[in-house]
Amino acid sequence: MSAENSQITRPDAVDASCRLPVLKLVLGGLAWLIAGLALLLGASLVRQLPSLGGCEYFGFGKMAAAARVALTYGFAIQTGLGVGVWILFRSSSRPVPTGLAVAAGSVMWNIGVATGVVGIILGEASGIRGLDFPAYTGGILLAAYFLIGLAVLVGFGANFRGSLKLPQLLVLAALLWFPWLLTTAQVLVFWMPVRGILPALVSSWYEQGLFWGVLTPLTLAALWHVRSEDGSPKLARPAFAVLGFWGLLLLAGWTGATALVGGPIPAWISSVGVVAGVLLIIPVVLIGFNLFGRISSPGGSLAILSGLSFVLTGTLTAMTSLRCANRILHFTVFPQALSELALLGFVGLGLLASLYVILPRLAGFAWPRAELILGHVALSGLGLALSFLPLLLGGWIQGNHLNLPQWSVNSVNGSLLNCLRLQGLGLLVLLGAQLVFLGHWVLLCVRHFPAVKQFAIGLIQEEILKTQATVRSAK
Repeated sequence: MSAENSQITRPDAVDASCRLPVLKLVLGGLAWLIAGLALLLGASLVRQLPSLGGCEYFGFGKMAAAARVALTYGFAIQTGLGVGVWILFRSSSRPVPTGLAVAAGSVMWNIGVATGVVGIILGEASGIRGLDFPAYTGGILLAAYFLIGLAVLVGFGANFRGSLKLPQLLVLAALLWFPWLLTTAQVLVFWMPVRGILPALVSSWYEQGLFWGVLTPLTLAALWHVRSEDGSPKLARPAFAVLGFWGLLLLAGWTGATALVGGPIPAWISSVGVVAGVLLIIPVVLIGFNLFGRISSPGGSLAILSGLSFVLTGTLTAMTSLRCANRILHFTVFPQALSELALLGFVGLGLLASLYVILPRLAGFAWPRAELILGHVALSGLGLALSFLPLLLGGWIQGNHLNLPQWSVNSVNGSLLNCLRLQGLGLLVLLGAQLVFLGHWVLLCVRHFPAVKQFAIGLIQEEILKTQATVRSAK
């Protein structure tokens, strides 16, 4: 798709039916992406200058936990759901019959994320990584998700004809995997809490399952579906992609035990986690064969960066699963670097690459400025490199120094200062990149304001008529 300032082909009935639910989920996700990056940047500044954390509401721990909730639940899952809805119905050439229900669920989802972020800032965090939000937030998120998920599954199942394509299979797997993960974690951590070391084990199981079993399929579906939409060459090894997908689902839950290697858990659990973590390299390599190649869309470079981040994340995860590496890197900033690479690099850039195809088709107009696309891609790549590479290096240095008796903890932390400064600079560049992307979308809407206004009014009227027809048929 070209980046010229010209009107592209009008979306068909499927795209028209996707506008309300997909735009509601995607634009809400972009807002949380900017908020999450701002919180993460604030946490980085407080870590470098502890005097900035004098206010009880803006300490490092609170801001870092709030950023994780905003980026994971507000941006990654919500945007992934929006892209997933578009993939399911666009691939099957069927309109979305339940768009209003999905949009209503999106509103509830954003309320849940907001309560989680605010609750953490006010001191009500759970202290369980991956489930940092207060107990009541999980209930809101589950209710919102069941509204979105049921509306999507019922609407898709009622109209689906034919066989499932690989991107559709990935989206459906993520849709079914997430409620099981979140419900189980909520029960074991908040509603019927387990004791001792078990909350930490549930946390690591949930965090790894969320990334490898939910966010990874959604992002891969987005990357692979973009190829079929923009006329790029098809997957190089489709059979490898299918095998890699099933391998991820098989190993996803077991890799969480690697976070507790050397901890007070049964030896067989940590051993299974180590084996699963090392074996994870196999599906990562199989999937990696299908992540590279020419992509014609404006976000093609972001898709390549996302693929590189995926392969690097899988490789480093396998490496840190080994006991010899875990012994050095466990209590360092290395896991933080790996988390940022996975969430901001692979998931973030992959979803943004798909939005370069999806948003113009929903709006009915092409991106107006090619230089803004180039700027966004360049800043995103630079910001990602600056945010995680210094922490990777700093984590390795930190782990080796902690094992030397001549290095005190304060001396080790002081040696990380330059790495943290570079990370803060990288987060600032990443934040600027996403503001460029959002500004480009606003520019597209402003340039075609009369048509966008007409689309919005027609969209609302169409959804009201559709809802009334559904009510009449139910009676």
